[in-house]
Amino acid sequence: ALAMLGALMMDRLPSQRKVPESAAGPVLAGAAIFLPGLLRTELEAYRMVLLLVASVVAAVSAAEAIRARDNTGNIAILTDEPAAPYNRPMLTKRLSDKSPPMFVRKPEWYPANRVQLYTGMRIRSLDAPSRHVVLDDGTTFRYDKCVYAMGAECFVPPIPGADGANCATIRRLADVERIERMLATAKTAAVIGGGVLGLESAWALRKRGLGVAVIEVEERLMPRQLDEDASRRLKKAAEESGVRILTGAKTAEITPESVLLADGTAVPADIAILSCGIRANAAVAKDAELGVARAVVVDEFMRTSDESVFACGDCAEFKGVDMGLWPEAAEQGRIAGANASGDDLRYAPERYPVSFIGFGIRIFDGKIQ
Repeated sequence: ALAMLGALMMDRLPSQRKVPESAAGPVLAGAAIFLPGLLRTELEAYRMVLLLVASVVAAVSAAEAIRARDNTGNIAILTDEPAAPYNRPMLTKRLSDKSPPMFVRKPEWYPANRVQLYTGMRIRSLDAPSRHVVLDDGTTFRYDKCVYAMGAECFVPPIPGADGANCATIRRLADVERIERMLATAKTAAVIGGGVLGLESAWALRKRGLGVAVIEVEERLMPRQLDEDASRRLKKAAEESGVRILTGAKTAEITPESVLLADGTAVPADIAILSCGIRANAAVAKDAELGVARAVVVDEFMRTSDESVFACGDCAEFKGVDMGLWPEAAEQGRIAGANASGDDLRYAPERYPVSFIGFGIRIFDGKIQ
C-alpha cells in the first residue's frame, strides 16, 4: 500500500497547506504524496493509471475494470467536483424532493479498492508525449496510461440574456444548490428544451409548487424518441399536471422576469432552465493535439490518437457519434479501463432505451406505460 501511494509522487514536495477530509476518504487537494524511506527510483518502478473525471460513471467504470485485471497498479481519479462521483441523471430528483446525492459507488469503495480520489482538481493541460497533466495550481501528475473521461457541460445557446441571474442549467450538484436558493423567492419557471432532462426539470419544479412552462422549438415533445400518438399523450399528461407546453416555439430573449418568444409571447420565468443538450469537454484534449471533432475521437478500443490516452463517456466520439447517455458512458469506461490495463476489448455500440417518469406517467423505450 505504501508503494502504491508513493507511486503517486509528483514533481514537487507536498504542500504545507491543510488537506481537508471528505466522506469519500482522504482528499489530497493539490498536495503531493511523499512517503519517507522510499527512493525515487523505487517509486518509478510502480505502475500508475491516471483517470481524469467529469463524466463520473465512465471514470468509475474504468477504475473497476482496471482493478479487476490489475490488483497492484495505482489508480488516481481527479475530479473538479467537491464530492465523490455521483449519479448525474438523478440531479432532477434532488431538485424535486431535496434527496441527498446518489453516489456512483459508496464512499468507502475507493479506499477499499485502493483508488485515490482527488476532489476540487481542475485540469489545465495534458502533455501526451511526456505523459503528465498539469492542474490549475501548477501541480503535476505523471501517468502510465490516461483515461480521459472529462464529460460534458450543458450547451447554452446564444440567446440574449442567457447569462442572466435567473438562468440556470442542471449538470452539477452546484447547479441544483443554486436553483434551490432561487426557489426561496421564485413563483414561476420556464424550461427551454422539451427533452427528457427538460421535462424532468419541469416536473420537479412543478412539484415544488411553481407555475411551469416548457418551451420546445420542435413541433412536438421528444420527436426522436416518441411517435406522434405517444408525444401527444405526454403533452396531455403534462398539461393535466399544470405544466404549460409550448411547442414550435423559438426563444428570442430571456429577461429577469420572463422568456420572450419570437412571436412576442412573454412566458413568466423567475427561473429559466436551459436544457438544450450537451457539449463535450474536449478543450484539454484539443490543446494536447489529440484527435478531436465534436468530441475526442476514439477507435473501438476507446484509444485516442495517442496510444497512452484512452477516452470514454460524454467527451468521447466513436464513428462520429457521441450519444451522451449514462449506460453508454458506463460501457465505454469499462472498455477503456480494461484496455488501459492491457486487455484487448472492443466497444460495440448498443441501442439504449430512453425512459421518463413524470406527470403521472412512465415512458420506456418509446411507449407510455
